[in-house]
Formats: sequence, C-alpha cells, structure tokens
Amino acid sequence: MITYALLAGPVLYWDYSRLLKDVGTAVKSGDVAVYLLKPLHYPGYLLASHFGNFLFDLIAITLPVAVVVGLTAGLVAPASLFHGLAFLPFWALSFMMLFVLTTLLGLAAFWLMTTDSLDWFFNSIMTLLSGGLVPLWFFPGWLAAIAGHLPFARISYYPAAVYIGKLGVAETLLYFGIGLARFVALLLCLIWLWGRARHRLIVQGG
Repeated sequence: MITYALLAGPVLYWDYSRLLKDVGTAVKSGDVAVYLLKPLHYPGYLLASHFGNFLFDLIAITLPVAVVVGLTAGLVAPASLFHGLAFLPFWALSFMMLFVLTTLLGLAAFWLMTTDSLDWFFNSIMTLLSGGLVPLWFFPGWLAAIAGHLPFARISYYPAAVYIGKLGVAETLLYFGIGLARFVALLLCLIWLWGRARHRLIVQGG
C-alpha cells in the first residue's frame, strides 16, 4: 500500500491545476491572443510547458520523497519484469490522459471566462474516481465497475495496479489497449474543441 500510494499519488498525479490556471489566466488577461499570433499550436505549447514542469517536480520533489520513503518505510519492486516494463507505457498514457482531460476542461474558459470552479469540480472527480486516494479494489463492486470503465482510472489506478501485479499479463495488455483507444478518442475531441475555441475567443484584457 505504501508503494501504491507513492505511485498513484506524486508519481502519476501531477499538478494539473497549474495547467487550468494558466489557461484561465491567459484568457482573462488576453495573453492567449499573443499565442494565436505565433506559429505554434497552443495545446502543443501547453503540453511542452507542463511536461517540463512535470519533469522538474519529478526530479526535485518526487524522487527525493521516494528515496526517503524507501529508506524508512520501504518500497516493493515491480511484481515481475513484465509488470515493471509495462508500467512505463501505462505511465506515459497516464500523463497524456490527464493532460488531454485537463486541457479539454481548460478550453471551456473560452466560453466561461474562468477556470476556478472547473478546477474544484475536476479535483473532486479525480479524488473519487482516479484511484489516487483509494484503490478501486476497496470500492463497492458496482462503483468499482463504473470507475474502472471511466478514463480517470487510467491516470492513477491502472498504472499502479500493473506495477504491483494486480493485473495479469492478458489483463494488462487488454486494459492498455482500451486506455489507448479512449485516449485517441479524447485527443480527437480536443482537436475539435480547439478548432471551435480559437474562433470563439473574446479578449477581456490585454
């Protein structure tokens, strides 16, 4: 459980609130119009920027915490070589899934002019359904079945469950394929919404 808590928490559950605030602030201040004038793709810029933030937090905060926890409380190795290797693509998919979900929510600021309430709403859903706070195997059966089929579980629960060996080889491959298909669907939604949002822009400041 200590290993699961570390993986499902600081390793996989990066600070997506920063991304929401960046989009909301850019829309409020009018700075987003500057990005539209530059030869770059705004969601792509957000991905590069927050991937850099994620790497910095991983190196400067998460790894030192993992070392301290490992030396004091102890951490377990992956259940097998397969599970350890499978964790890596699950981790990458987790990052991209959370990025796409957060960016989809952030683009709502082009209509709502704020992301403050959206941050609270999304944080509540993530806390309950991602498995970052409580693993899905502690949920009632009906709730675990529902949560397991939602994209939020791909962010914390499934990568951590793969690492500690809760899923067999066939289940690991199956759930990764399902997660990848859902990520592609969400990515297409993001591309479509960005096409709508950039033509809907109303600058309040700047």
